Amino acid sequence: MHLLPRIGPLKLTEVTPDVVHRLRREIPSDVLARRPAAKAGGRPTANRALQQLDAALNFALRREWIIRNPASARLVPRYEETRAREFLDAAGYSAVGTILRDFEERLAHGRPAPLPLRTLFALRLAIYTGARYRSELLQTSLQ
Repeated sequence: MHLLPRIGPLKLTEVTPDVVHRLRREIPSDVLARRPAAKAGGRPTANRALQQLDAALNFALRREWIIRNPASARLVPRYEETRAREFLDAAGYSAVGTILRDFEERLAHGRPAPLPLRTLFALRLAIYTGARYRSELLQTSLQ
């Protein structure tokens, strides 16, 4: 969607770091034109597109079709991404809480729920404490 329209007609030798820099600048504005509410102004999408281009050009480099990868992150830095942008907002946390309470109530009354109680506790632990590692979530005593 983002790469082929811009660099599809180019020969491998015509894909230079300058071309990749231009891609990096243009993709976020295209993403915002299509989806005004895009996360982080479309920069994560630009990063994913550049990763795909980097992978394709690394293949070309291994095949010795090119002598260097112009899409390398060393040559064209990626947009900085922070995990803070991926957290839920207040409405999202409220929705998750409602669902967790519903599932817990089902289990408390002996009705089936899509998730076991241990998983519900692990989700609560992740939400309340920020614990993210498997050992913290799955091997912790949840008493």
